Amino acid sequence: MSKLVFSLCLLLSAFSFSQDYGELDHAVRNYPKYVSLENLALQIQHDFKTDEEQVRAAFVWVTHNIKYYKSQSSVFEPREKFVYYSEFGKKYQVRKNELMKIDQALQEKRGVCIDYALLLNEICSILDFPSKVLTGIAKSTIENMSKKQWYKNHAWNAVHINGTWKLMDPTLGAGYWDLRKNIFVKKFQDHFFFTEPSNFIKDHFPGKPQWQLLNEPILVKSFMESPIFYPAYFLKKVELVSNTKGIWEVTKNQKLHISFNKLPKRYSLQYSLDGFQHLKGVRVKKLHRRSYLSILKLRKKIKSDTYLTLFLENKPILNFKLQPKNN
Repeated sequence: MSKLVFSLCLLLSAFSFSQDYGELDHAVRNYPKYVSLENLALQIQHDFKTDEEQVRAAFVWVTHNIKYYKSQSSVFEPREKFVYYSEFGKKYQVRKNELMKIDQALQEKRGVCIDYALLLNEICSILDFPSKVLTGIAKSTIENMSKKQWYKNHAWNAVHINGTWKLMDPTLGAGYWDLRKNIFVKKFQDHFFFTEPSNFIKDHFPGKPQWQLLNEPILVKSFMESPIFYPAYFLKKVELVSNTKGIWEVTKNQKLHISFNKLPKRYSLQYSLDGFQHLKGVRVKKLHRRSYLSILKLRKKIKSDTYLTLFLENKPILNFKLQPKNN
């Protein structure tokens, strides 16, 4: 049931966060099907002059031209093993493997997260922007939160422009995986381009703490115990009170209190349990200028691993896991 809920949430929330890139995005999506990244980079440099525009063009090209082609379960394949006898030999083998992946993804126009990240990294490098491929944990479904062991399952990018590092995820920028139909749905999501580090950390946990790009990096336990945040949460400029847990122990007829520091001027909150058929209204109290308290009263017995989705104006913004409280 949780996978169905998750896929439906994404289906409703996978939309573009449009900024001022309309003409640029349109131009790049009409580029030919390049098989040479050097030629693509020359085209980008010819068409766009600022650093931000050039990186945006690279991001849009990758998201538009590469199709995610494997089921999620098949992403976790054993890592390649290299035989080397020196540090130079190690770097040579790693680079050789990267180039093989890049060439295959470019020729076939398909890949998985590491292929998206390697392609974007290579284009940024050709454009002369320092760039990194980052690996870590992507928390995309509420069921991940209860796992006792966590492992790296995703790859994304950081690029250095205008004196600062910026975060991007070209895989999630390209679309989302519909678990119900077991297909990848191409749907551009602008939220994952130059995402603010304080927002990026809500669903991406890098292997090295410095790549959180936060003054005070968080621990993996805090990351995994937080709610699932959907793109509409950021579009609507909602601000949940910090340290709000994503897993709650509850009883029948218990009232749940979810506090916010910020809600839009016009808002209507609803919630559902394990699906979207029956959205129920949520009462909200404005306590003072920057404090809101939403109150949900559960009128049914909570079973193990019940999933509560919170909606704002009928768009899913947050997902929590509810568990029955042992009396």
